[in-house]
Parts: sequence; C-alpha cells; structure tokens
Amino acid sequence: MDNGEAFVWSGGSWIILGVFHRTYNFGMHLCSCVYSAGLFGYVLVFLTSYTIVHIGATLTTCLSIAGQVVASVVIDHFDLFHIKRVPFNSKRIIPLLLIIIGVIIANMG
Repeated sequence: MDNGEAFVWSGGSWIILGVFHRTYNFGMHLCSCVYSAGLFGYVLVFLTSYTIVHIGATLTTCLSIAGQVVASVVIDHFDLFHIKRVPFNSKRIIPLLLIIIGVIIANMG
C-alpha cells in the first residue's frame, strides 16, 4: 500500500467515524478531547508507516524509542503531569548518550 492509498483509506475512515458518531451518540455528550487519543494513534501509525518506507524499519524503531526516552526525561524533569518530579541528574547522561550513539550506528548501516 503506498502513501496515497493509505491517506485515502484513513480519510474514508474518519468520514465514516463522523457519520457514525452523529447517527449513534449512545445518549452521551462527549468532549472533543476524547478523540485526541484516537487522533494521536492515527498520526502515529500514519507517520510510522510513512517513515518505514523512506528510512527503514530499524531506524524508525530506534528513533521512536529514543524519542520516547527523551520525552519521558523532559516530562519527569519538569513534572508535566504533576505526578512526581524526577530531576535530571548526571546518572541519566550516560544512558542518553548510549541511546544517541545507538541511533547513529543504526543510521550508518
């Protein structure tokens, strides 16, 4: 499936979802923010399939994991979800450098 075909299928899915939601609301009024998880999942799957075609599965997986680790460090350091602040310290530098080196090595091959 090429990117254009994936875009058409996903666009059709969103149209069907919109029609279904308007027709069957199950007696509930839902905030639009409820759909943010589905939209995020859609964007994630679309971008992953797009990047696998262009840069390969290995590098896509490495970049995805590296992005999740960096995002978790930022979220923990700045306490963005108000759970427990875990400040960035020197113990986290070496693992982050190893992840960056791993992504560079995966890109070289």
